[in-house]
Amino acid sequence: MATCPAKRVLLIPGILICSLVLVLSGCSSDSEPEGAGEVFLEAAEDPGPDPFTSSVDALKDEVTTPGVDKEPTQTAAPSSDAGDITSVTATQGTETGLYGGSGDRQICDRGKLISFLESDVDKASVWAVVLGIETSDIAAYIGSLAPVILRSDTRVTNHGYSDGAATPRQSVLQVGTAVLVDDTGTPRVRCECGNPLLEPIPVDSGPNYVGDQWVGFDPGSISVIEPGAQVTVLVVISIETNQEIEIAVGNRAEPSGSPEPSESATASPSSSDSASASPSGTNSSNPDYTSCARRYGELVRDLTLAGGIEPSDAQRWSGQAEEAATKAEQGDVDGALAICEQTVSEMQAALDGS
Repeated sequence: MATCPAKRVLLIPGILICSLVLVLSGCSSDSEPEGAGEVFLEAAEDPGPDPFTSSVDALKDEVTTPGVDKEPTQTAAPSSDAGDITSVTATQGTETGLYGGSGDRQICDRGKLISFLESDVDKASVWAVVLGIETSDIAAYIGSLAPVILRSDTRVTNHGYSDGAATPRQSVLQVGTAVLVDDTGTPRVRCECGNPLLEPIPVDSGPNYVGDQWVGFDPGSISVIEPGAQVTVLVVISIETNQEIEIAVGNRAEPSGSPEPSESATASPSSSDSASASPSGTNSSNPDYTSCARRYGELVRDLTLAGGIEPSDAQRWSGQAEEAATKAEQGDVDGALAICEQTVSEMQAALDGS
């Protein structure tokens, strides 16, 4: 078997900081499906079964730490190596140094992911349901996520796509895997396959690890990441310098859609911040206003991918979007349109100057 290059692996000093103990075995339930004890091992370069999209990992196959062997070892049959391990340490997603990242190089091509989903309405709808958002909010949601690299093997609930439905599975993602995380530091998308991710679910017996084990895999060193407090920046370890750096992550409203303006220095206002950013959420039948609202959402995405928005602009545009949405809900569509057009004009000028 050919030797695979190391992929973005950084030193991992004391990464499993205990904030709670999450039991991942011995939690059986009559409602759990057959085989619920299986946990699939997914190497960083392997998209796994039924991927949602092609890879949007922008640093795929890149070597940043020489001497770390990423080659999986062959296991002919499912392997249960948990032994007496019945729990793993959970770490808050906003923990300093939990992830690797870059201030300069693109890790995950968010624009490409958006394009993949926009080209397949059925997949986009299923993808959005998994993450608890509206399909119309996908572009802005992806734009609000931060691209990072796992610095330890990490347990998640992964979701493939087959026959028009999501196919959830319990997985361990290998250290070095590129993911997108939300403003609580929780992994939400795997860049190698576009799959939506949720927090792991306890299995019904000692985990039965299925698949090829990579060098260094240790059931006792698997990370479980729990949501931290909402933040506007994450402190990660630079893949270039191995020093701490800050990367922006965008605030957003919870999936219920309640307005929550963003004040991030570099993250954009989310489409969930107001109804004007999500045309399906407006009460207006005015096609001009709907078109303007849609353009607002596109600019949220474009500005985010272009590098973010200044804090004063982010606060102002979010406030204007909320004001426009309020006017639309009150029946003043002309007033809403005027505010929306002014906001879009300012955002377009900022994009042209970026």
